[in-house]
Amino acid sequence: MLDALYTIAFVVVPGVYLLGGNVVSAVRNPLGVTPKTIETQRKGYGVQILLALLEKPLVCFFGPVYVALFLSYNCGLPFLWAFLISLTYPVYVLLCCGILFTQSQEYGEASQGIPSEIEKKQNELLVFHDKDFKKEWLGKKIPMETAIEAYQDQKIDFKGANGKDDIMNTMMSRYEIFKFSVTKENIASIFQDLLRRVWKHDEDADKADVSDVYNRGNDFYGWFLCDKMLYSVGLWPSSDPQNFDDNKKMNEMMSEAQTKKLDKICSELCMMKPGMKHLDLGCGWGALILHATGKYKVESTGITLSQEQANFIAGKDTEKRTDVKVINAWTWLDEKIKEGVKYDVITCLEMSEHIGVRDYQKFCHAVRQVLKDDGVFYLQIAGLRRNWQYEDLLWGLFMNRYVFPGADASCPLYWDVEQLERSGFEIRSIGNEGVHYGLTIYAWYKNWLHNKTKVVAKYGEHSWRNWAIFLSWSYLIAMQGSSTVYMIALTKNFPNDVRSRKALSKDAIADFGINRAKLVVDKVRDTPK
Repeated sequence: MLDALYTIAFVVVPGVYLLGGNVVSAVRNPLGVTPKTIETQRKGYGVQILLALLEKPLVCFFGPVYVALFLSYNCGLPFLWAFLISLTYPVYVLLCCGILFTQSQEYGEASQGIPSEIEKKQNELLVFHDKDFKKEWLGKKIPMETAIEAYQDQKIDFKGANGKDDIMNTMMSRYEIFKFSVTKENIASIFQDLLRRVWKHDEDADKADVSDVYNRGNDFYGWFLCDKMLYSVGLWPSSDPQNFDDNKKMNEMMSEAQTKKLDKICSELCMMKPGMKHLDLGCGWGALILHATGKYKVESTGITLSQEQANFIAGKDTEKRTDVKVINAWTWLDEKIKEGVKYDVITCLEMSEHIGVRDYQKFCHAVRQVLKDDGVFYLQIAGLRRNWQYEDLLWGLFMNRYVFPGADASCPLYWDVEQLERSGFEIRSIGNEGVHYGLTIYAWYKNWLHNKTKVVAKYGEHSWRNWAIFLSWSYLIAMQGSSTVYMIALTKNFPNDVRSRKALSKDAIADFGINRAKLVVDKVRDTPK
């Protein structure tokens, strides 16, 4: 009898929960949903549980075995039963994947629709070059992953109303000819690309990911970035579509938008003053450290894993103002912790996504240890929205597979805030700049189209098409809020403050670490040097 109860508790109940959740979800979300479906969906705690397990992968992968051994040792459950319980864990994982796969097939606008209408729209927006592919998919909505691979392999082309190649025009109508269903390739990518990198986020893996992406050649990125070579959001003065009609004017505005962002970071968020020590983790092509050392007269050190980027900065920094190290951020932080080195300002612009969910707490604690007590940590991070849709999921898998491998810490804002506060930081401000990012990406997309001949000549048609999908889809994703970028300014958090408790010694700042009133209101730092 006891064996049966344990079996029900640990085997049957979880299975029923998973299957029941699928049924309830299907009832809540009928096929005829609208673009406003997100307003009617009630989300559970699946994302929180998943991220918590990924942060502790040993618990995630071996937790059921621990439970089985506990039951066997403490509850007298026969070892065979305990062993069978542990074996059900992979079944639940596969069951979750199966639910994800099956539910996405008929979810909302992923439903098949009327074949004649789909075929008519396909003839307007697609050119089929492969007869077998056309035979298989004409009149049927094509899974997004399948369509992307077909476009990369030149089996299809996207066209506009004028009959010419127009990726954005086709992507704007993606709901009418594509469906956001999870394919077998997506499931394989989850295990082979995403979870494998979550498990193995070591120095060698990081180097391999970054080297493949950022060492391919500075000209590759120069063909879509502006003269600042900033691979991140710019703060635009206007969203007028006419700003993007003239390539020269557009790039001038993008350069101004990037300068505005740099000034906001240096002056408003980080309160940089001459002589301050500044560390930039993931410095890219050096735009921030060049700007900070030139205009704000700080002493900047940039960390990168890309020799190509370091060479670019060396060519720009004719006055030798910056100090660039081609080294893993972990190695540098560990060295500075041992040496007792502290920085007034630490910045990290869209690099920490590559740290990974598993090691993010370790990263935050390391940053805190090398930051002065009244220092500022500026974190710029991109992430998916919490109330995700299937398009959001598929875009994230696409990005992890083709564009930013290993960037699994691109999480909802709640997760970022929790990680930062858990590690002893206090949030001073958060800005959501997703729409500005969308405009920036659209400018990159226009540049990419403009320089197609150059890209194809050096890097091939496949590379150009892959990045064209990335830029066009990412623009749409940013504009609809599926993903965004946050500008977060942080300071250390302490138990007390000079205005909340009498000093234990003559040096109140040394006792309490920070004078929050002076720092926040007067913009003055008085931590001992």
